[in-house]
Amino acid sequence: MTNYPYLDDGGAPVGLADQTSSRSRYTREVTPDERDRAQALLASFPAISLHEHPTRLPEPLTPDTWAWYRGASRAYHGFDGLRDSGTSAFFVNAWSFAPPESVLAFLGRARADVAHADGVFVAETVRDLDRTTGGGGNDGVALYLSLESATAFADDLAAFEMLYGFGVRMAGLCYNEGNAFGDGLAAEDRDEGLTRAGADFVRLAADLGLIVDLGHVGDRTSLDVIEQSPVPVVISHAGARRLWNTWRMKPDTVLRALAESGGVLGLSAAPNTTRSEAHPAHSIASIVDHLTYAVELMGIDHVGLGPDTMFGDHAGIHRLGRGGKGPWSTHSGRELGGLVEHVDGMENPAENFVNVAVALDRDGWSREDIVKVLGGNASRLMRAVLTN
Repeated sequence: MTNYPYLDDGGAPVGLADQTSSRSRYTREVTPDERDRAQALLASFPAISLHEHPTRLPEPLTPDTWAWYRGASRAYHGFDGLRDSGTSAFFVNAWSFAPPESVLAFLGRARADVAHADGVFVAETVRDLDRTTGGGGNDGVALYLSLESATAFADDLAAFEMLYGFGVRMAGLCYNEGNAFGDGLAAEDRDEGLTRAGADFVRLAADLGLIVDLGHVGDRTSLDVIEQSPVPVVISHAGARRLWNTWRMKPDTVLRALAESGGVLGLSAAPNTTRSEAHPAHSIASIVDHLTYAVELMGIDHVGLGPDTMFGDHAGIHRLGRGGKGPWSTHSGRELGGLVEHVDGMENPAENFVNVAVALDRDGWSREDIVKVLGGNASRLMRAVLTN
């Protein structure tokens, strides 16, 4: 490490969450032998998270500390936790419903932070996976920059050439509320599909080598994108609506179309998303339920992981609400059962992939199938879309 000020707590005027702690009972119950086997497996191939916010949230998380954090246009990434995770690569997301200038500041500062940190690097091509430990290299963890949503730049298509130049390699078509490109999940009663501007964006993304993400996109708009994109697309962080009937999950029609087009679903672990009737208290068990269902529906070659986790009180963000909106507004409502404070077994990026490897091994999954879910399917999609 260097003495670059923003790589430690000295650069932040508020306390930040610990990168090494976990509340998960599942994590504590993994045996040393199970952990060793999982880590050896992760070291043998590039494991890839399709969607993450590996930032250290304020602690305590209050309206004031959260307002400061959102206004800082910087993420205090938990590099120590990422290096210890066993995961080779992460798609790291900007808070991209911010104004364009804040998004650009976030991306530039993220690159500066990574440049001054050991064991992590900004990745831009598929070949960069070979530089990771899992890919046989020595450069550490690959971080691919991503936008949660293209909304901040939806009125300026040419801006995506600049964003690509900044290193962005994945972008969500829109967030829940929708934008000039199409409708989001919150607009399900008026989902009119992909717009002409949206179709132009999808074509430009394919030409550039930019992965289009449908994580927060409405069902009809998603189907339009899948049909019109000349390359596979991704749903980076979601689950199966058949198992947990909320609009944040995806219906079978969308999941089947995604698989038929060569795309990949990344299973989310954001609190109170991928729950299931069999395991309504959100945990790694309910996420495995969604994994199992998705594999049976879509095939083993089209399912991966996009945990969407952070270091700190992720559920607290939902309670505070984005921009003062109601608590838990984008996830399961209270009428669906008690809300969890954290996802047992998949609380933060440092523990996610080791624990999933253990869970799938316990359930009798083959090594080949575990490798596909943890990174093989994501790397295939990346080879199909990213240039070089």
